[in-house]
Amino acid sequence: MVYLNEDYKKAIELRKKGLSYSEILKCVPVAKSTLSLWLRSVGLSKKQRQRLTDKLDTVFSRFKRLMSGGYCKRCWLTNKPKSNAYKGYDRLQNAHCHSRVKRSVRWDEDNVAPLCGGCHMYLDREYSAKQEFFLGLLGQAGFNALNERANQKKQFTIEELRRKIEYFKARIKELQEE
Repeated sequence: MVYLNEDYKKAIELRKKGLSYSEILKCVPVAKSTLSLWLRSVGLSKKQRQRLTDKLDTVFSRFKRLMSGGYCKRCWLTNKPKSNAYKGYDRLQNAHCHSRVKRSVRWDEDNVAPLCGGCHMYLDREYSAKQEFFLGLLGQAGFNALNERANQKKQFTIEELRRKIEYFKARIKELQEE
């Protein structure tokens, strides 16, 4: 099994150069599960970690906007005609109750609401209105729980980031099949 030893060394070398699993698998003919076992102890560089974070941001953002059905959550909840609330998936922005800097809730479904640009700008300028909006969405118990989670320190492992990416990809697929 000399070839496996060579493949193992090559996989580690490529990972240290910053290649993703998908990129490594193009050069090293092994199962993804084998690659995962081999590279478990190889740490990621800041650049690689940032790539995962960016990918998760993109997938999560898409998931939340798809979940809305293309409707601005704030316009929908006001007494405006419901037809005015429809903005379309691509025209929505995700507003965060707690800043994305707070990693513990950055990808928390309760922390994000898809809004049209106008509502997003308004709520970002008016802190108390934003708090009232999220309180209305989540109810007092949900809002308190979100605040509690936001005040916790959280550093996600690489594996946790990957699992979140896969989870939200699967949810997106489900939504698209409906």
